[in-house]
Amino acid sequence: MVSTGELRDWENGRKLWPVTSSGSLAAEFALGIASPVYDPARWSDPAVQAQRRAEVEKQHREIGEYYASMTAEQEDRINREERERRRAT
Repeated sequence: MVSTGELRDWENGRKLWPVTSSGSLAAEFALGIASPVYDPARWSDPAVQAQRRAEVEKQHREIGEYYASMTAEQEDRINREERERRRAT
């Protein structure tokens, strides 16, 4: 019997929500951390540093492009609303 407030998988009945905790915040946090894509013992290797630098630069570029597109969309919306407001008067 499913109690109110639970979400279960239809096929196997496994409880999906609410997520149960092991009681250890450290354990829950550790499970959510992805392992690094490089060998941590080689962090000072110039090739690893270059790869990481390239990843960070790519991420910064993507974030900049995202905010530029959001700004453009917002400006378009504001301009459209202003044109509509002027037409209505």
